[in-house]
Amino acid sequence: MTKSTFEEFFGTDEEKSKTGVPIPMGFNAKDEEVVFWIAEVNNPKHTVAQRQYSKLLEASRRNEKRHDAVLAKVVAKGILLKWEGVLDEDKNPVEDTIENRTKYLIKYPKLFQAVLEQAMNQDNYRPEDSEDAQKDTEKN
Repeated sequence: MTKSTFEEFFGTDEEKSKTGVPIPMGFNAKDEEVVFWIAEVNNPKHTVAQRQYSKLLEASRRNEKRHDAVLAKVVAKGILLKWEGVLDEDKNPVEDTIENRTKYLIKYPKLFQAVLEQAMNQDNYRPEDSEDAQKDTEKN
């Protein structure tokens, strides 16, 4: 089936968008893979979190530190959905909780940026093209 130009360029797999995709981030101090499950920006969970914290976001807009903390909470609830392989300074696993995700998103601005970059990368959430996949399978 032929897709429209917009579907070809901007189509999204809704399931990937909502549940997130595993993004390998590297290896921890125990040589275990660190993987973040990152959902697409503006997925339903993200939208709910934005609405839930909209008053706090507005109230904190003049205080950058407080505003960043609220944004981190929104991202921890609606975009960075899960992690594996994250260790603390003593090589102990860091529990995957909204509180911990928020804490580290606040503490490490580069982490916050990396998560948002992945969440906005539309290639992470593209639908599998069954025709192209079929052709690749036939070639192999």
